[in-house]
This record gives sequence, C-alpha cells and structure tokens, in this order.
Amino acid sequence: DIGIAQGEVLDYLGVDGREAPLAWAGEVRKAPGGQACDPWGTVPAGKGQPAWHPLAHLSSPEQLEQHAWPDPAQFDYAESARRAAHFESRCATRGPCGVSLFARVCSLCGTEKTLSLMRFEPALFEAAIDKVFAVAHETVRQYLDACGQHLDILSLRDVFAGDQGLLFDAPLFRSYIKPRLARLFEL
Repeated sequence: DIGIAQGEVLDYLGVDGREAPLAWAGEVRKAPGGQACDPWGTVPAGKGQPAWHPLAHLSSPEQLEQHAWPDPAQFDYAESARRAAHFESRCATRGPCGVSLFARVCSLCGTEKTLSLMRFEPALFEAAIDKVFAVAHETVRQYLDACGQHLDILSLRDVFAGDQGLLFDAPLFRSYIKPRLARLFEL
C-alpha cells in the first residue's frame, strides 16, 4: 500500500478500463484448515492456485451432487451494477471477470486430477464441468440483467495453458469448453 487509491493510479496512468466484478453476499465457508473459502468452496493461494480442492478425490457423480455449489442468487448484483454505473461515463467497463469453466474445475479438483478426468474419465469430467457451467450460466445471466446497460465488455476468463504450453489439445477444447463458452456469450 503506497497511500494512493487504485482508481487514482489508474486515472494518472491513463488506464481507461475498469472492472465491475461479482460481489459475493453469501455465507463464507471454512476449509478443514480453517481458511476462508471462496463461494465455490476452494481456498485460493498464490498466483491463483488453490490451496484447498474440495473435490480432489472426485470419483463419482454422487460426490458432485453432495458438493455445496454456490447459489447464483447469493451474489450482490446490485453492488456490481453500482460499480459499473460509477465508471460508465468515463471508462470502458467490463465484467463479471471472475467466471471460468476449466479453471474452476481445476480449482475444485486440482489441475492434475482435472486433466486426468478429461483423459481417462471423460463422463465424470463432463459432469463436473456441467455443474460449473450451470452456476456460471445463471450467474452471468443475472449479472447481465443487473449490469448489462452499464457494460462495454463481457469479460470471461479461463486458463488453458501453463508454462510448458497448452494443458490439453484442440479436440478436447472443442468438445468440452467451446460449446459452453458459446452458450455464455449468447447471453
């Protein structure tokens, strides 16, 4: 902290874009180690790598049903809309920013487990990404209902590569990710 508000720094640097992120208003759960979880039940650690993967031992569809998935109604869309409206007249506003599909499955299961599921248990991977997609789709829909008139850019983020290159090949992307992303962008 250098004693200058982030917005002032961005204005000084001439950055003409701002985010209107999702704000969680639901209960903050705790991981077994006592750390606060994000709405998905994971504990983010450095560089976006979760320290707690609640579905690290995923082996059945029943485990997916038992997981406490975030309720899209528990996000504070009014706060996101307030932030988007605040920047609308002077900046390109983007959001919701924190929505991902593949990276979210990785945060729930761990990257190695997720890649293993994609290759060796595709039906279970597809069930997991479908659960993530269902929450993401409804969240983005409600976000756009609340903020759409103030947004310039629908911003969705995901991770498909690491330091050594792509995490999976194009046919897997086309099979699992592309159709779901297309449905999000149709909103």
